[in-house]
Amino acid sequence: MAGEQAETLAEAATSGPQANADGEAAVASAQMLFQGMVTAYVEPEIARREVASDWTEGTPVLRFQVQFLDDGEVRTRLNNEVGGVIEVKATGPIKKGQLITADDFSEITDYRLPDEHAHHPHVTAFLHHSSWFLAFQLGERDPARHDVLAAGREFLRAAHDALADHRLRVCLDNAHSAVELLAKAELLSCAPTIEVAQRFTSHRSLLQAYNVWSGRLGNSDQRFAQALNRLAKLRRRARYLSSDLDCDAAEGAELLSVLDDMEQHVAHLAEAPMHELPDRFTVIASRKIKAGELVGMDAITLLPSN
Repeated sequence: MAGEQAETLAEAATSGPQANADGEAAVASAQMLFQGMVTAYVEPEIARREVASDWTEGTPVLRFQVQFLDDGEVRTRLNNEVGGVIEVKATGPIKKGQLITADDFSEITDYRLPDEHAHHPHVTAFLHHSSWFLAFQLGERDPARHDVLAAGREFLRAAHDALADHRLRVCLDNAHSAVELLAKAELLSCAPTIEVAQRFTSHRSLLQAYNVWSGRLGNSDQRFAQALNRLAKLRRRARYLSSDLDCDAAEGAELLSVLDDMEQHVAHLAEAPMHELPDRFTVIASRKIKAGELVGMDAITLLPSN
């Protein structure tokens, strides 16, 4: 890329961004994230376009966006390719229909992706005068969540049909399959638990992980973990006649009502735009973490070894 452009981005990576970050540690983390995006994605993308004659040397970068798609593809958008809606702090009154320029606002306070891009993690940066504004949503979701959720919905419908037909044992068997699939879909939809969910090899491993995630750490409605635990016991009794069923149609209906709520909760986590997802989870630190440190999945855990 052009030397002037490389110098501009390099300076920005060490001195900005400053907006949308509170405290020195937050500013330092934002600068590290900005520099990482510039080095890993923006500069290589500009170099690629220059080779393909799709970029004029010396063209300034005024905004960029790096987006991470479900299939692993990373898309880098530059300048006018970056769409969406920004919220700004106006420097004075603005009339209806007035063309707004950079001089009409003092800072960018928020950014929202366009609808067609809103379901994927991103890092987006805007140059305003001499400062960069950095917006990001780095939540991760496993693409397999959609199929797992769809299967859970099928079993939940089958459970409702069986209960309506007065086949309680069949209802409970299908309800157990539904709650397991919904629990797995939830864990596949939340970045801290994706790797755990991908490694499930038994009913017990899913039961243990979801009880920690929902019951112990409080990341989900306690009723969902309780329904999973109850149905795990009832399924064995219903399917293998190992002991008295100890469940009637009223409890069956109550369990399905909880699973209906769980389906809506998981569907939101799996299908909603990134900006509508929870902005924090409770997890367990697997090592000492310094103030202001950018933390990866290696620093957190769901099931500590000791």
